[in-house]
Amino acid sequence: MGISIIITLIPFLIYQVKGIILIPIIAGIIFRTMLGNLRSSLKLIIISLSLGIIIFIVVYSIPYIYMRDFDNIMNKNFILEKLRDIFAYLFSGILGFSGYLESGMNTIGDSQRIIAPLWNLLRHITYWDRVDSVVTEYFFPIDKDNLKVSNVFTLFGTIHIYLGIWVSIFISILIGFISYIFKMWSNNSVVWLKVNYCFNLSILSFGWFDYNYYHSYIWLFWIFVILLTILYYTSRLRF
Repeated sequence: MGISIIITLIPFLIYQVKGIILIPIIAGIIFRTMLGNLRSSLKLIIISLSLGIIIFIVVYSIPYIYMRDFDNIMNKNFILEKLRDIFAYLFSGILGFSGYLESGMNTIGDSQRIIAPLWNLLRHITYWDRVDSVVTEYFFPIDKDNLKVSNVFTLFGTIHIYLGIWVSIFISILIGFISYIFKMWSNNSVVWLKVNYCFNLSILSFGWFDYNYYHSYIWLFWIFVILLTILYYTSRLRF
């Protein structure tokens, strides 16, 4: 069952999007651990890390596969370069936010990106401009040679950049409050409320890298959970 779900996520590799693959996988691991079907062990950690490395390398091999440049993919230097990129990714959020602070740049004003899916939904009944992309155009160097740059700034760093320090404090508290509500809901016997809690934990677990709440699939998942819960309790009251 778990393998089948992972296979259904593989097509997203075409778009070189790792988050939409890794977040559900991590959520599934947390969910199975919560149910007691999976115990934390050194073996599990090694498998998880290996899976993450494989997904990363596969994602960035797709352009070469498309061009049928298999010689480059099989080259040892290609693998070593991607492994170095993995280490750069591990610290890109923190170093990217640090680079932003050092630059003294003021980027407050793109606040709609923080709630882009909701913003784009409400624009159908308003005259707001659509948020076409949540990918920031701000890049900051993350190494001493300025060869590698980052446009991710951690969960709280991204909120701070787009909303300012005081609003970001409020939003951070709000995220914590909502996460606690999800935790309380997970104590219910309804399985999808437990899944929702694990899904949110998975999103937060990538907070060292970037702010992920501006992706549409996360909001669509929440809408699905809310509708499913309403239908469930409505049917119980009716019968």
